[in-house]
Amino acid sequence: MGLGVAISGGIIMAVAVTVIVSIMMMISNGAEVQESMHESFGLINKFQKTDFVFNDTSAESSLSGVSFELKNNGLEKLWNYEDSDLIVTYEALIDGVKTNVTETQSYFSGSNISMDCDGSNGGDIPPGTWSISQIIGDVLDPGLLNSDETAESVTQLSYPLSNVTSTISLTFASDIGKATTVSFETLSNCVWENPSWLHRKQITIDYTKVSDDLSNFPVLISIVDSNLQANAQADGDDIFFTSDDKITKLDHEIENYDNSDGTLVAWVNIPSLS
Repeated sequence: MGLGVAISGGIIMAVAVTVIVSIMMMISNGAEVQESMHESFGLINKFQKTDFVFNDTSAESSLSGVSFELKNNGLEKLWNYEDSDLIVTYEALIDGVKTNVTETQSYFSGSNISMDCDGSNGGDIPPGTWSISQIIGDVLDPGLLNSDETAESVTQLSYPLSNVTSTISLTFASDIGKATTVSFETLSNCVWENPSWLHRKQITIDYTKVSDDLSNFPVLISIVDSNLQANAQADGDDIFFTSDDKITKLDHEIENYDNSDGTLVAWVNIPSLS
């Protein structure tokens, strides 16, 4: 009889322990559910309070620099730029072929990044990235995009734009998934020597190839360019060069121009190389 009681007591004890463990697990699971619901409601609240809009978008034909303003119209601060994406859709020129491209750009944390309307930029920004040049009126929480503040921003496309007039689509998606989209046309209104000529490209001389300061130095320009083939006169008579002010014409001599494939060989007198 004593053994039977002991066994019965053991069984009762085992059941009691199981009940206690089950209750503890229920409490633990309930706390996890409550915490998860709290985080979910917090995310929904943040999503509803997040809003932004594009302003002053511009891009220069046949180049790859795009500038835009991003204004915070919501109540939430925008700061987690590294986890935000800029999605750009455009018609690119890749190896002489017009190709529709959609690229998702990551944030580049540079400094003093600027973009002129001709696609040239101040500071270094890698292709396929976007960056904030400055936040206008950034007094409260420097570096954060607070309500009603505007971030002057730039992006460097991976490829040059293909047409004189192209449509570019920008979509900004924040770290919580709130997104806004704008589409706009490229511009060709930079101040330069002949505004009626819409096709131009920037030529950059690699300073590491210049051994000394030089004056009135003849530089050889030798390229095969499908844009020249498509847009220049057959005799190349409408090809000329300017200094970086885009106004001062440079003396040059075209040694050879082949309109069949856009081959150009020209000597250009550069007033000063450093």
